[in-house]
Amino acid sequence: MRKGIHPQTKPVVFVDSATKTEFTSVSTITSESTKSIDGVEHNVVNVQISSASHPHYTGKADQLVDTFDTLKRFTDRVSAANKDLVIKKRKKAEARKTSSVSQITSAKAPTLKDMMKQLQQK
Repeated sequence: MRKGIHPQTKPVVFVDSATKTEFTSVSTITSESTKSIDGVEHNVVNVQISSASHPHYTGKADQLVDTFDTLKRFTDRVSAANKDLVIKKRKKAEARKTSSVSQITSAKAPTLKDMMKQLQQK
């Protein structure tokens, strides 16, 4: 291995913010907070989800973990889009109904008498 090209690794403690479970490891990640474990200084890195809180690893796969309200925002967008779609469809159907009725009532078919008058005027 060439010297001086690889990043420096340090002992790290990953803390799951949901369950407060701690995992010790070695990483290139650094942080300002440190914790002494067995006389060794470890950088403390907070993680939002780990194997201790992830539904796949905890056996609670039917539950959804939504840390940033992404699921709620998505369902809100979908419901708003569906409402807009329903409103657009209703407006389009009403416009179709009113336009066909107005065309029938406003557009009179010329009678034979009217056609004869037009021919005589020419």
